[in-house]
Amino acid sequence: MGIRNGKITGKSQQAFVSGLVTAASRTQRPRVFCMLAVVAALGVLVVSVPTALAGFVRGQVKFDGQFGKPPKRNQGFIARIANPIRPVKQFDPRPYLVVVLEGGPVVPGAKNPPGRAVSYSLRGEAFSTPILPVVVKTEVEIRNAGPSRSVLSTPGHPDLLDQIVLEPAASNSIKVENPFEAIIIRSPHLPHPEGRVVGFPTRYFARVDRRGRFYISNVPEGTWKMRLWYRDGWVEGVEQTVVVTRARRRPETVLRVRPNQIPKTAGN
Repeated sequence: MGIRNGKITGKSQQAFVSGLVTAASRTQRPRVFCMLAVVAALGVLVVSVPTALAGFVRGQVKFDGQFGKPPKRNQGFIARIANPIRPVKQFDPRPYLVVVLEGGPVVPGAKNPPGRAVSYSLRGEAFSTPILPVVVKTEVEIRNAGPSRSVLSTPGHPDLLDQIVLEPAASNSIKVENPFEAIIIRSPHLPHPEGRVVGFPTRYFARVDRRGRFYISNVPEGTWKMRLWYRDGWVEGVEQTVVVTRARRRPETVLRVRPNQIPKTAGN
């Protein structure tokens, strides 16, 4: 009765085939036989390809309290004073957070890097995102999208970038070899540009947006452990077990974080 899993079924199938056979008795017999062959082939393809047993995980990271003033990056030329006109903006760690799923059934291909390089752009004195999560062995193309020349290095990984000069619109590629290791990208000449590339064993991860929300698609059915990554390592004490099904509607998962669980390091 209608179409199911890409196949015409029930009375609809009988009527469709009957119409083709009737047309075959007329002048368009060769064309109709070709159509019947295509329908038969599609039926075989639909039967031979099973439906993927995959669901999704969505949720939100919520904070129990405020984080206060951001930590000092450096002293500068003069001592800092409080702003008498406007209060200091609260520190927001959400741009540095990545939600990661572990321990569940990993399907073939989930550990494979993408077929092309992932772009990571430097625009002026800031990267397109403070942290870029990728699958291990991914090639990352660092592109200078700003109007002026930039000099970039990777402290701790001098074999990747060692004061590489990037002209406007130029790029340089690096490959992420190890999981759970942050590759920090900085400019030795400017204090502000700083980005991070972090590799994970599978593609079951997602960055947290400005509202704290996240969404991970194509997750196999099963039981998973959800963890939270911040800048250079795991957020201790923040993890949760989630059961993934193919249900279209499922409640959001809430990860609650206390301010003292987020390390306040210089440069936050």
